[in-house]
Amino acid sequence: MYDYYFYDERRLPRAFSMPLEFVDFARAQDRPDLSPWWLLCDFPSSADFWFDQLREQYPESALVPFAKFGDTDDLACFDGKDLSPSPKVLYIHAFASPGWEMRGELANFSAWLALAAEDHAEFVKDSAG
Repeated sequence: MYDYYFYDERRLPRAFSMPLEFVDFARAQDRPDLSPWWLLCDFPSSADFWFDQLREQYPESALVPFAKFGDTDDLACFDGKDLSPSPKVLYIHAFASPGWEMRGELANFSAWLALAAEDHAEFVKDSAG
């Protein structure tokens, strides 16, 4: 069985837990293709790289990246300051100047998953034509 990588608890913001909905989705055997998005839990070294980059670039934020968009510097992150069981998802453009990194937010992982599925449908359509 594959061991998915959800960050060492000591790295996460204090009292933050990865949302169960995300963990269950990531561990699902029949997980849908979300290209051009990919989950960082499938690539531990990339997950750690992006976690460290965001912490260094935006130290005032408590960003917990969980997905990356294709070959861009765009990441979907949980808001580590939201300690609810279903934290907000923040779209971050890494390497932007502090204050300019935020590209939007969604209510939770379910909302992000729906939008990622739309991104995938558009990606497939664009790739076919």
